[in-house]
Amino acid sequence: LHPKQVGTHMAGSEDEFSVYLPEDVALVPTKVTLEGKTDTGEDRYIFTLVAVKSPDFIPRHESGYAVEPFMKMQKEKVTQALDAIEKDKDSYNIDEQLKSLRTEMVRQAKLPLREGVFDRLSHRLSLETSDNKISPERRDFLNQHVIPVLQECHIALRANDMDMMQKALAKFPTDKQWSAFKSGEAVRAKAQMDVLKQQIEKKIMLQTQIIPALTECGEALDKQNVTEALQALNKLPAEKEIGKVKTIGQELRGQIVGVKQELTGNLEPLQRATTTPIVQDAEKIKVRYETLLTDVTKRVTDFEKIKPANLDGYNKAIADLNNIQQELNLLRNEKIRMHTDKDKAVDFSDIEALDKRLQDVQSKLPTQLLEQTSKDVAKLAKMPEKITFNDIKSMTSKMNNYLETLELIRNDRIKKHAGSTDPLDMSDLDGLKGQLQTYNQSMADILLRAAKSSLDKIKDPATFEKESPYIKQCFDHLAELEKTLDDSDKGRKQKEDFTAYKSALMDKQEKAYPEMLQLQYKSEALIMQLRDICKIHHDNLAEARRVRLQQLDSQGGGLLGGLWAVTNTIGLTTDNVNIEKMQIRMKEQTLRAFKTELTNDKLNTDQVIAFLAKGSPSELQEALGISKENAEQLHGLLKQLEIKTASTDKLQEIEKLIDEVSTKIGKEPVKQDHTITIDEEESDDIRYGF
Repeated sequence: LHPKQVGTHMAGSEDEFSVYLPEDVALVPTKVTLEGKTDTGEDRYIFTLVAVKSPDFIPRHESGYAVEPFMKMQKEKVTQALDAIEKDKDSYNIDEQLKSLRTEMVRQAKLPLREGVFDRLSHRLSLETSDNKISPERRDFLNQHVIPVLQECHIALRANDMDMMQKALAKFPTDKQWSAFKSGEAVRAKAQMDVLKQQIEKKIMLQTQIIPALTECGEALDKQNVTEALQALNKLPAEKEIGKVKTIGQELRGQIVGVKQELTGNLEPLQRATTTPIVQDAEKIKVRYETLLTDVTKRVTDFEKIKPANLDGYNKAIADLNNIQQELNLLRNEKIRMHTDKDKAVDFSDIEALDKRLQDVQSKLPTQLLEQTSKDVAKLAKMPEKITFNDIKSMTSKMNNYLETLELIRNDRIKKHAGSTDPLDMSDLDGLKGQLQTYNQSMADILLRAAKSSLDKIKDPATFEKESPYIKQCFDHLAELEKTLDDSDKGRKQKEDFTAYKSALMDKQEKAYPEMLQLQYKSEALIMQLRDICKIHHDNLAEARRVRLQQLDSQGGGLLGGLWAVTNTIGLTTDNVNIEKMQIRMKEQTLRAFKTELTNDKLNTDQVIAFLAKGSPSELQEALGISKENAEQLHGLLKQLEIKTASTDKLQEIEKLIDEVSTKIGKEPVKQDHTITIDEEESDDIRYGF
């Protein structure tokens, strides 16, 4: 790169030199260093630049034009890696696997205990792969070491809290702990836990290390900051470290490692300079100047036809103006290079004429922009009856652009008015700003009402997971609107409501949601316990019915006699034996319907609770075989579970009640024998009981 002297500074200072680059070479500044003092006592700075040569660098002469295409190519590689990570997330659903595994572990923990020498010996000799009983040791192991850590993982996953998930990961049972259990169920559970652990390790590494590093690198490339991009790449885990996480597949691992190596190799050369010969042929310089002059003249002519329709159009016009002015500066420098007669001044008249044309157009741009903005603001009054998030996003963007436009025009007027003593009229701008504020507050009202409505609905985990994304969308849009809300009474009230609703959502997420999950877990466990009790009770009832029906058959003459007796009962007779047989069968159908509904896997927990709560305490007592006191307490609990709440204190109160009821029912001895009796009343109706 050959410097050329083009002038001098003030007396006693250094000469002024310019460096002219070939068309395919660009200088990229990398740092500025303080280097002592000049002869006049001023600070001396050294600017360090990198010379980059590429055939892609065309003479557009815009700020940063040389680096932009190169950085875009690197950013594309980062984007591809992030897309591959996002696509890989769909290959394994941690949430579903975690929920399924937790449900299975809770089910196993509620199995009847395997006690006594005979039970244990039968289990050891069994060749079956599934268990219908559980040892006290494995039940305690599941309740103390497996189920709690799965619940903690579930909460961490829903809250997207990687620190909490990392702590939960450390609590996973070790291989040594699992080795104490040899049953098929235990072996399968350990295998599922191992797979889950590996997937969680993968999620933690991706979300805490790889994705943030790649995102940071992409942002640095957008800013054309090579140093920050390299620093971000260095934050990526080493290939060996990534390899330890087995669930990060070979293809994905190769893509992550590959992008780090490739980008590092591409960006580091920017720290080394590349030199090329400069064009020195006078004839070639003249041809290039004339070509540039023709091109710039055409651009000025096109610029004179511009009428900006919005702020983007205005900004583009200003950007075009700045670019053309840079082209004019380039023309000045090229003309200086062509000037050989030292006795005559350089003639810049052609360049100055182009510059004046630019200034004339620039002075008219704000007026044209205001006219179009006034028309656009008037159109906002026609707000649609039903507004979607896309509508709000679009209108917010438009309003922000209009406000920026008005501020730009206001500043332009102030700048032009500088030094004048005449009053400056801004009433037209103030009027438009007032209209925009009205629209802004209207949309804020819509979003605040929607957010409050959704907040009020959140009383269980499912509703929280459904409504919280919607609320966050409302909050995202409100955050944009809040920036432009004024300090009027209504504006201040909207800001206060927004803050209050954000706090309410945070409380529900951090305090109520974990309690809701705990209540859901305990409710599911209670239903599983009731299903087990119901099954045992109904098996015992079936045996009692069989015995009683045999007794009645011996008295009533068998099936044919029974049918004849039923007919007579409907008509004239009161054959107690056959009436009792009929009633036993009818009650059997009623209880079977109860059991079928209770054990219906297609019903969720809330639906089962609603079904049970419909019955009376006496019906629960009869259908489940529990005591009157426990049935009454269970019925009260079910009624409370039906009424959803987001109060942390109330949730904890119900959780304690579940524990209390579950413990009492669990301690209640199972009835091994059932007697069937007939009570005769004065009306001759027959009533029976188990």
